[in-house]
Amino acid sequence: MPLINSSMRSKPTRTLGSFARMILLAGALLGLNGCASLPFFGGSPATTTSDTVFTGQLSYSARIALPVKSTAVIKLYDGIRPEELITEEQIPLQDKQVPIDFSLHIGKGLLMLNHPYLLHTYLVANDRIEWFSEPITVTPEKQQLGTIKLKLFNDQGITTKMVCGKTPVTLTNRGDVISMQIEGENIILRPAVSASGARYVAQNDPDTVFWSKGDKATITVHGQELPECQTLSDSP
Repeated sequence: MPLINSSMRSKPTRTLGSFARMILLAGALLGLNGCASLPFFGGSPATTTSDTVFTGQLSYSARIALPVKSTAVIKLYDGIRPEELITEEQIPLQDKQVPIDFSLHIGKGLLMLNHPYLLHTYLVANDRIEWFSEPITVTPEKQQLGTIKLKLFNDQGITTKMVCGKTPVTLTNRGDVISMQIEGENIILRPAVSASGARYVAQNDPDTVFWSKGDKATITVHGQELPECQTLSDSP
């Protein structure tokens, strides 16, 4: 189920410079977290000996009712390899409103002890994200997460329009994800570890990549690398 509708309103465009600086900072933080959490060499990491169940509540303070038939989506990613999805849970809400209780079940032996994971939560209606949370770092040692505050998704985002050869591309950064619209597709990319620059990889498609280095960017879609991308000038 696509989480972002291609008809979503775009924000004013920005130059690649400001866009790149923002995602480079995100990449740097990701790299620091990864270096601090890498397991020691020479032995297998210890794994959980019982089931892990992350529990909590999703809520927001605004007095805005959720549309009927909304869905709560809970996703768990590896904290070192954030493009790797561990598991997800979709909770049909019918006409239920916040706060929304959730539990995410992972079988024993599937998570590593003292290893960081990233929890993402969304409220989806009509095939588009309405509310989302910033990624939360969790470990099997602490499974009760309390109340997770959500942000209105449509209020977030910086949009950049580019052209790669003759192919137009629209990139929108929202929270920890990039939405890439290209040749009729709307692809969600997440940050990935990179030796240099900021690298984002599509979920479940490692051959679709956005890679920004300074004011230059390259895009690979389903294994096909496009010509180097140029930012379009801001509209007057």
